[in-house]
Amino acid sequence: MLWAVMACGVALGLSAALSGCDLFPCNHPLADFEVSEMPRPRVEVTFTNTSTDPNGFNDLREFYWEFGDGDTADSMNATHVYKRADEYTVKLTVYDAAGHADTCQKEIACVSPVFKEPELEDEAVGKCWDWVEARLVIPERCRYEYDETPQAWVVYYPGRRLPDGRCQLLAQNIVGLIPVRFVESLSQPIVLEVSWELETPVKTYHYDYPPIHIRDPSQTTGVDAAWDLWQQGASGVVLPEGVYETRLEIRETNTGDFFVWYFPFIVRWGC
Repeated sequence: MLWAVMACGVALGLSAALSGCDLFPCNHPLADFEVSEMPRPRVEVTFTNTSTDPNGFNDLREFYWEFGDGDTADSMNATHVYKRADEYTVKLTVYDAAGHADTCQKEIACVSPVFKEPELEDEAVGKCWDWVEARLVIPERCRYEYDETPQAWVVYYPGRRLPDGRCQLLAQNIVGLIPVRFVESLSQPIVLEVSWELETPVKTYHYDYPPIHIRDPSQTTGVDAAWDLWQQGASGVVLPEGVYETRLEIRETNTGDFFVWYFPFIVRWGC
């Protein structure tokens, strides 16, 4: 597998030399595993335990997986979803009934054959699209910033003051935009299916774009996936303050590859 570089053989040879397995019968387990397919961001990948033990596989009692992104598992086989495209070191440590252990590690590349990861600063939620200047702008009465503590965009929207003093927030100017980039080597024509979804306490808004046909991907670096709450029939909707989850999915119909991006944004009243 080109996407998984084995390091188990080196570790095994060193372990065998130190333990004298080349001179005497060795009862230690030998850790190993296989990756089901090339890992892709936000797509579940399966890790199959292929470890062996001289006393039989049933002599293996404990398994410990480290996926390289901070997550772990203690099952015999494992599944995992990587949130971002990157290179990860996956480790499997196995223990037998006598407490002997062996570790196998492999370097895997989690990549998409079509889509690149957007940078954090590319995200835009809460900005308005200026049709004259053809760019996103922050409305004069709105504030828009990224809060590192909850790791979410915070949008301070203007509200209108009610007679009883309460502030009523209208869901205006809620625009989501993520520039989705293609890998540099992409050369074949592609067809994209794009959908946005936003969950509110009252209703889940969903929008499917018409298919996007790109005849010559070499002439473009990607697409801008935009979502506008107003376009979804939400005119006059009142949003309470809180955290909202937004989901973007782009599927390339020819390859079946798809890109999913989740991000929250926080609404605060500005009146």
